[in-house]
Amino acid sequence: MKTKMLIFALLLISFSNPGFSGVPNDVGEKVIASFQKDFSNAREISWTNNNIYEKATFILDGQALSAFYDHNGELIALARKIESSQLPVSLLLNLNKIYKGYLIKELNEIDHDNNALYYAVVINSDQQLILESSGYTWTVYKKDSKKGGRFRYMAGKD
Repeated sequence: MKTKMLIFALLLISFSNPGFSGVPNDVGEKVIASFQKDFSNAREISWTNNNIYEKATFILDGQALSAFYDHNGELIALARKIESSQLPVSLLLNLNKIYKGYLIKELNEIDHDNNALYYAVVINSDQQLILESSGYTWTVYKKDSKKGGRFRYMAGKD
């Protein structure tokens, strides 16, 4: 469960925080060395960090990616935004069937320990849901209700 929470936290921050260019002074040498070894052809690299992880956002082979490292230079996860056509077919069919009437706002793929996890943000006129893949189906991870014209996260996992 802790791993799942960490991955979700990474996901929420992965594309919402653009970071800044260059390497901040407090990104560890082990992290930089690991990143350069793992992604030697990366370009347009920017870094952010906090007390849990260090994140590199970059372009590799035309794709925008985010790599998350622990402070010892171990790769925790790799994240990217994806299009619906990049979802496994069973997940796409399931999403379209169960959440008919919702608009897909965002899709993310997270690679953690060589396992792909998928997260979807879907929206309708009343609510916004953050869904996570569970095998070949989706479960609601977070639910927002619309109050005062804006979505607000509801407490707890539904």
